[in-house]
Amino acid sequence: MRPLIAAVCCAALPAFGQSPFPVSIGGPYTLVDQYGGVRTEVDANSNAQLVFFGYANYLNIRSAALRLMAQVVDVRAEDGIDVTPAMITAAQHRNRGNAMGAPLADIHPGFVGLAGD
Repeated sequence: MRPLIAAVCCAALPAFGQSPFPVSIGGPYTLVDQYGGVRTEVDANSNAQLVFFGYANYLNIRSAALRLMAQVVDVRAEDGIDVTPAMITAAQHRNRGNAMGAPLADIHPGFVGLAGD
């Protein structure tokens, strides 16, 4: 499992200014986290961010993708690279505050849940 995680880690963290994708990915955002705080694309701790767009409350999706993200974050931490896992909800009417925070905390204590304003 570690080789797979390492491959995902390398793909998830390309060198700054380089993208393996044919389109530009990233850019500024201002969203609200699970605690009601405002977050932007600049992590508060200057960590890289591993971002997932999806749902916090759909067990089948959450259990697969978000758990893999948590493993990636832990493996990178072992290598001395701090990464903040973040989930931007695709269902902001359902995923606000603790409705998103509790499921994400079950997966990894560092997960940040984000929703539009």
